Amino acid sequence: MRILLDTHAIVWWATGDRRLSRKARLTIADPQTEVFISIASAWEIQIKASLTKLTLNESVDALYRSLIIDQDFRMIGIELSDIDQLSKLPPHHRDPFDRMLIAQALRGNFTLATKDSVLASYGTLTLW
Repeated sequence: MRILLDTHAIVWWATGDRRLSRKARLTIADPQTEVFISIASAWEIQIKASLTKLTLNESVDALYRSLIIDQDFRMIGIELSDIDQLSKLPPHHRDPFDRMLIAQALRGNFTLATKDSVLASYGTLTLW
C-alpha cells in the first residue's frame, strides 16, 4: 500500500498522539506500506508553528529528516501537474494545503491517511 499522510497524521505520528487512529498507526508501521509525506505539509506545519497554533519540540527540518532517515518515509514535492490539478477540483474543501494533498494523492495514486472525511469526496481513497 502507498499512503500519503495528511499534515495532522504526520504530527500525530511523530509525537505519538493517540488521536491518530489505530488503523492508521498499524498501516504506517507496517513494513509493507510505503509512506509518503508532502513538502506542502512541511510548509503548513511551519506556518502553524509560527502562528503558535502548533508547538514542536524540534524544527520542521529536523522533523522531516527524522521521518525520512529514521523511518524511511518518502518526501514528495509539488509538481506543476499538482498545481494544474487544483483547477479541476470541486470546491468541497477550502483549505489550500488539503487541496494540494488531494491533488498529490490523485496524481500519485496514494491512499490519503486523514481524519478529514470531506477529503474522500474528491474520489481519492482515504484511510482512518
